[in-house]
Amino acid sequence: MAEADPHNIKQDMRIEFLEERVIKNEEVLKALSDSQIAMQQSMVEINTTLNLLLKLGKPALLVISAIAATIGIDVSGVM
Repeated sequence: MAEADPHNIKQDMRIEFLEERVIKNEEVLKALSDSQIAMQQSMVEINTTLNLLLKLGKPALLVISAIAATIGIDVSGVM
């Protein structure tokens, strides 16, 4: 049996490595895409909620102020 050419072996190893990297990159891109879709959906929900609260007027302002105060934002000049 003839001995395999070292250059071909090296090339085959390189191809295998690159194929694995492509597969991993595709998985990362899919995860990023899924995350972006989830973030966009969350932003739509937040926007819808804020619009609803703004339509409610002063009671909504109280709710927003309470939430802001809870997370540590100074709301002393709001009312």
